[in-house]
Amino acid sequence: NLKKKATSQKQTRRTSTSSPSPPAVQNHNALIKYGSLLLLVGQMVGLVLLMRYSRTHVDGELYLASTAVFMMEVMKFFLCLGVVFYQSGSSLTALRTEIYNHVWASPNEMLKLCVPSFLYTVQNNLLYLALTNLDAATYQILYQLKILTTAIFSATMLGRPFSTTKW
Repeated sequence: NLKKKATSQKQTRRTSTSSPSPPAVQNHNALIKYGSLLLLVGQMVGLVLLMRYSRTHVDGELYLASTAVFMMEVMKFFLCLGVVFYQSGSSLTALRTEIYNHVWASPNEMLKLCVPSFLYTVQNNLLYLALTNLDAATYQILYQLKILTTAIFSATMLGRPFSTTKW
């Protein structure tokens, strides 16, 4: 019994010293949360300013917005492939299996994604059109209104209640 108790105490000490303390985990989560928020804000502001500049300060012929949207989606595709490759253990066989299981083996799921994907493509093309014709500040205000209109439609059409702090 004493041997079992001593072994149990050693195991308890090993597990308690090797796991991070809750405040360290909370600090790490807060860092990820606020770091992600900062990166998203920077990305949106930079994207709008670069799109606006590239659409208004052109000496020659204006590029096609659809080409820019297509290239943006191609870059996202390769980035996502890289993430899946990394998450699947950096193995090409595992990557191929993941793609087969989640794309080719589930055509119904892929069909469900077609409608939002098409609407997203239309929205991105309209963003270029809007940035060509509006100044950056007006564009940002109107672009952010989509959050408010989504909340209003969600509350009225779907009957979803929101707390005062969410409004």
